[in-house]
Amino acid sequence: MGHTHYNELANDGHIIYAATRSTGQVEEGPPGFSATTIDNGVVSWKFKPIREWPFAMITSPSDRRLMVNSSSAVLRGVVAVRARVWAETMTGVMLSADNAQQQPMHPVEPGIWTAGWDSTTVADGPHSLTVKTRTNNSHTAVDTITVCVDRQGQYHEPRRSPIDYENATGPWPEKHILGTQLGPNENGRHWPSKRERQKAAQ
Repeated sequence: MGHTHYNELANDGHIIYAATRSTGQVEEGPPGFSATTIDNGVVSWKFKPIREWPFAMITSPSDRRLMVNSSSAVLRGVVAVRARVWAETMTGVMLSADNAQQQPMHPVEPGIWTAGWDSTTVADGPHSLTVKTRTNNSHTAVDTITVCVDRQGQYHEPRRSPIDYENATGPWPEKHILGTQLGPNENGRHWPSKRERQKAAQ
């Protein structure tokens, strides 16, 4: 990913590249760390500000930006949605698609929650899945991904670059990739050349 002190993700179709910003970074908010999960081949990533609890991550299915093969690319039929939740006490974990009616998720082991989502209720194309948890003291955590639904299971692989950072996902605020940084990073703003800086100083 090159030299970076910012949250950044890139996907070349085979490998997910991840960089987590410095805990002393001044441009992207409070310090924290990143969490990565691998759930039956599905990779998920999210930045975690230190003082924000609880914390929730959808671990399966795959967000369309992090798909690495066609088998994990598209959804059809009833899909098992799983989430990892870090919290001491919770009133429950809920799943919704496209901000529509919520349905409860159920614990299958400590910290792991699941629910079946019927993708036949929506049209083919991109859709959002959101998991929300609430603690007994009314603190909440939310995670949202974008999935691809296709009843025929067809998947059109996006064009990829042979250079890792050129496959950057771009800003992704839900994961704390804000696109606010200055610097030679694909998720950041324009980094002026020496000539541009000299011209601006005149």
